Amino acid sequence: MDSNEEFVVVNEENDNRRDAVARLDVLVDLFKQTIRTLNQSSILLKDELQTAITVTLQSSTPDHSSTVEHLVKQLDDISVSPEEVRKTYVRQLCSRLVAVNEEKQVVMTELVELNNQLRKAEAETRKWKKVIEPILKIETEIKKFDSMLSSKEESVLDETGSLLSDDSTVDDVCNFLNSMHNRIQTLHTEASAMKSRSSTFKVYVTM
Repeated sequence: MDSNEEFVVVNEENDNRRDAVARLDVLVDLFKQTIRTLNQSSILLKDELQTAITVTLQSSTPDHSSTVEHLVKQLDDISVSPEEVRKTYVRQLCSRLVAVNEEKQVVMTELVELNNQLRKAEAETRKWKKVIEPILKIETEIKKFDSMLSSKEESVLDETGSLLSDDSTVDDVCNFLNSMHNRIQTLHTEASAMKSRSSTFKVYVTM
């Protein structure tokens, strides 16, 4: 390395500050231009309005209650101080905050109601789950019993005597039990008839 070379230390913090100040200068300049344009527009608009007032009053019947000076004074009274502007702005913000708070209260009330409805729905679900689980166990046992009956029946079951499906309702279970009761009675009747025929056959043989 050449001994004549010099090291240059760059202060990045100062550079960042200079950039920030430069951006603020641009912003202030834009603000000044905007205010200047608004003031010029306000003055020119007021002059045009004053001219229109003068022409209108000159071509109309004199009215001591309406003069150019009186109307122009009303225009001058439109100007407000910065403090008044700030107060008005703060009042508007407060009104908005009050409105937002009212909306928040409405939303919170609706949320509480929805949570209550959700808890009720969950409680109903738990209640029905306690009822459904035993029914499913009963249904399993009924299917086993139905299988035993089917093995003893000669004819094929019709649709009303078919096994229950997974989406069976309580009414379906009741109808199925009634059908099974009829089938048991039929088997009992057939068994009694067979027993009667067997007894008759034994008597005939002994004779």
